[in-house]
Amino acid sequence: MRVKFLGTVGYHPNEVGHTSCVMLPEEGIVLDAGSGFFRVADEIMTPKIEILLSHFHLDHTVGLSYWIDVIYGKKVDMNVYGMYGLIECVNDHLFQGDLFPLPFPGTLNQIIEGLDFNLGDVLVKTERFLHAGKGVLGYRLEKDGKSVCYVTDTMADRSEIPFIGKCDLLIHECYFQNDMAAYAKKVMHSYTGSVAQLAKDADVGQLVLFHMNPLQTDYSEFESEAKQIFPDTIVARDGLEISI
Repeated sequence: MRVKFLGTVGYHPNEVGHTSCVMLPEEGIVLDAGSGFFRVADEIMTPKIEILLSHFHLDHTVGLSYWIDVIYGKKVDMNVYGMYGLIECVNDHLFQGDLFPLPFPGTLNQIIEGLDFNLGDVLVKTERFLHAGKGVLGYRLEKDGKSVCYVTDTMADRSEIPFIGKCDLLIHECYFQNDMAAYAKKVMHSYTGSVAQLAKDADVGQLVLFHMNPLQTDYSEFESEAKQIFPDTIVARDGLEISI
């Protein structure tokens, strides 16, 4: 599987990154639709785009409103998957007439977390983790004996280990550095030490720090802090590609 990072920061774009969007182009799978979603247009290789939403905060969904340009001139269907409340959030809020003049043309599919399903030859597993409101969905994608886990907007907690354990690639949010650990826990986000320790304890192959703090543009200290615990760590950047 080839994983391409189209948006890698949280909350709002900054000089080095757009908000959350990760794509597996050959499989036609997109993880979250933040402001980086506009870049999907140049990566489409399949007749369908399967969009898996972790939750409904705008830095993970605003890109759905870019659909006109994303599929312009292409015969491409879009399917969106998310937790309970997906249809209301998309149709009644994001695409409410005063905010956007056209309805979303794709299908909206509510996921029952914990229930596995297939998208083509990719097995999709989900689990709900803690975050403000309804929480977030983590995704585990498995194909040909390889696995990618995507977990964002939550605390790095040992409860994740059964879900992410021994995955080849863990993409995990890391909004804060170690000196903000107490605040990170308060707002249900992650910090470098907690994410790195989780990756080590879960025996993952590689860790990619993701959903970075947009108030910073140099994430070298994030990477160095995490590597002290889990050496096979890198920080995601827009345009990064990883093949497993």
